[in-house]
Amino acid sequence: MERQKLLYHAVLGFTALALSLSIFLGVVVFLISNDGYILSLASSTSTPESYRGSGELDSATAAEVSKAVLEYVKGDSPTLQRASFFRKEEISHLAEVRRLISRVSLAFDLAISAFVAAFFALFMLSGDLGMFRKYAKIFLLLSGWIILAVAGLAALSWLNFDASFTAFHMVLFTDSLWEFPSHYVLVSLFTEAFFVKLAFNIVLGSVLGGAVSFALGVNLPGGRK
Repeated sequence: MERQKLLYHAVLGFTALALSLSIFLGVVVFLISNDGYILSLASSTSTPESYRGSGELDSATAAEVSKAVLEYVKGDSPTLQRASFFRKEEISHLAEVRRLISRVSLAFDLAISAFVAAFFALFMLSGDLGMFRKYAKIFLLLSGWIILAVAGLAALSWLNFDASFTAFHMVLFTDSLWEFPSHYVLVSLFTEAFFVKLAFNIVLGSVLGGAVSFALGVNLPGGRK
């Protein structure tokens, strides 16, 4: 009986964690895959006048180069178009970004698959619908709490965004070629303001997802006593 309880608790925790990851990674994938949102955000925060390099970078050209970057890092284009604007180290960094986005998409698919598998495992362990509702209520509430707690930590990181941004790159990138001067085209098109707003929207979307999960858990009947 004790081993069965431990199994229930393990599956409950795993289900809640998989749902939390699915929500967070789903928000990331949704925003990154939304070309209109990304390009609009880049356009509103870019500083093409700071660019110093090969060719002129007016607003129309900046929009074209930003689109080329997005197509490349998302894997929609096999090569980086408008490459003459970029230095060797920028192209190397974009290749790293391309690999990272591919891994995030894969992680999202795995998180969804893990959640679906855990969901059905929990259903099979429950034995009846009433008990399953009780377990579903628990993992929905737990998932909501996990996301809201992580969002709280993310909010604290805003107190020192530069340090958080540096730590993010040190953990997720294998090279050190990402701190570029302000006159490089990447920094001109994708400024710190771009990443601040993108990070904020990722956290906001995750909070909304966590709130929905929590609300569903609160309003779901608790199952049999």
